[in-house]
Amino acid sequence: MVRATVIYNPRAGRFNVAHMLPPVRSALGDMDWDVRICTVGEGRDNNLNTLARAACDCRADVVFVAGGDGSVGAVAAVLSGSEVAMGVLPCGTGNVWARGLGLAVPAHPWSAVLVSAAQRQATGSARNVDLGSCNGRMFLQWAGVGLGGHIVHGVEPRGRIARHFGRWHYIARGMWLARSWPGASVRVRGGNTGFEGEIVATVATNVPAYAGGLATLDLEARAQDGRLALWAFRGNGFGDALAQFGRLLFGHHQAHRDVERVVAPSFELESEKELPLQLDGEPAGTAMRFEIKVIPRALRVLVPHRIGPTGWPDYWR
Repeated sequence: MVRATVIYNPRAGRFNVAHMLPPVRSALGDMDWDVRICTVGEGRDNNLNTLARAACDCRADVVFVAGGDGSVGAVAAVLSGSEVAMGVLPCGTGNVWARGLGLAVPAHPWSAVLVSAAQRQATGSARNVDLGSCNGRMFLQWAGVGLGGHIVHGVEPRGRIARHFGRWHYIARGMWLARSWPGASVRVRGGNTGFEGEIVATVATNVPAYAGGLATLDLEARAQDGRLALWAFRGNGFGDALAQFGRLLFGHHQAHRDVERVVAPSFELESEKELPLQLDGEPAGTAMRFEIKVIPRALRVLVPHRIGPTGWPDYWR
């Protein structure tokens, strides 16, 4: 019998999906799984980290995260280095990790796609994937310094009304916040190369997609390649930020003269002023120096047998 824990974050996403979880437990129970459901915020110290640690202590074989990319990243950090596999039941705003697995996302409160997501992962395989670390804190997908961090710090945490509007609220609020971001002078070293200059944003990525899944940032990202790609978007001020965002959305950032890409197992980024950091779409403080590195094959994840064209088939090869 497979022992599984579902950790539900009710603050994630556009609507409450608590009523969708008992059918997930029943469907997995029909596959001879023993499933326990826990909810963030119910009981003392019941946050994502403590619930994930408790699942490990109870010798769970699998932890399903019912939440968004921030919730997935937080639980991934706790499960890193363990034999516990992580699955995802997508109910956040961007659901980038879930979409990369080719999983459907609930479009309304009566959707049954979480049952399908659980079944597809339960009948798939467990794979080890790389994680990233920035100043000692783990991330699954991204570490963003500069404008991305500035926007995340200004947007999160969001109330229920803001979350109801999903990506559109994020884009609108992000545009407003970008008006006040002046850019920063940075020095970056990674592998045998590096650069320095004025940037509006840098992001170290472990996955192909970015910006809530609206953009494909790195076509060459792979789950087990033992390296990260650091992208730096040159410029300063709102005009340059807007131009760089447009290039990113339409894929024109690839090989553009004002965009730098460094691929390496580790990087150092330094600035003369404090810069905001975001990890997997969540605020992660500020710093003047960032040490970013890959942690090879540190996390076990459930992967459906067939990813499909809507996911990242090349990433999982």
